[in-house]
Amino acid sequence: INDLLEEMDFELMLIANKEAFEMASQQSEEYVSNSKFRRSFLRAEAYNAARAAKRFVDWFELKRDLFGAAVLGRELKMKDDLHPGALRALNSGRIQLLPSRDASGRAIVVEMNLHEILHLSATALLQMM
Repeated sequence: INDLLEEMDFELMLIANKEAFEMASQQSEEYVSNSKFRRSFLRAEAYNAARAAKRFVDWFELKRDLFGAAVLGRELKMKDDLHPGALRALNSGRIQLLPSRDASGRAIVVEMNLHEILHLSATALLQMM
């Protein structure tokens, strides 16, 4: 794994357009260089360092586009970083963000139509679990 992380570092140096990644590095080199964080990108790309480096850079671009530059160098916080409408939707219980992630490290979001659920039997509810 350490060899792949080094290879990913090399591939990151080869990427020309990585403004958001560089901003994140300036904000917190510790966050950006965290090996556990980087391994999730390697796993998502079947341990291909070049594709993982591209995905890593793209993640920071997306994070900047969605949440702004101020949060690039840290983990996102639901309470502080989500749009108030998105936070209300999550707090309503209709949309749930599961505490675990899928095998590729992605968040798992579940939406429930409360009107349909209210009409289900207990057996049907248990079958959904």
